[in-house]
Amino acid sequence: MTPPWVHLFRACVFPGWSLAPSLYHFQFGPWSTLPSDGTPEYSPPEWILFGCYHGQPATIWTLGILLYHLVCGHLPFQTNEDIVRGQLFFPPRVSQECQHLIRWCLSMDPADRPSLEDLFEHSWLQEPCLAQETAEIHPCAQ
Repeated sequence: MTPPWVHLFRACVFPGWSLAPSLYHFQFGPWSTLPSDGTPEYSPPEWILFGCYHGQPATIWTLGILLYHLVCGHLPFQTNEDIVRGQLFFPPRVSQECQHLIRWCLSMDPADRPSLEDLFEHSWLQEPCLAQETAEIHPCAQ
């Protein structure tokens, strides 16, 4: 049985297993410099360093933060300095595939982050891998 948080993550990324245009940040031109009233812990490093971001990579960053929080039970970064440093620490129960996906989403360079299509194809989001991972995280869900 797949735990509810997996369905939540999938719904955020792929409602109805199709791409979600609503996930893309609204933009005026290629870079947005609008003030952010969002949660600071979800801010991508380019926003902190330069005061601007590109919608798609910023969305992927936010999904990486969300996935980390769902899998690990806490946010990966607490301060702007933590975000800019970019060091991630995972509990031992988190598989290498899951860590790879999160690290990919939280790449410091926005150009190195995956697209939504790339996320959909990542091996960790495929059913057999998810079933094994979630059984280890939530032993009662078996």
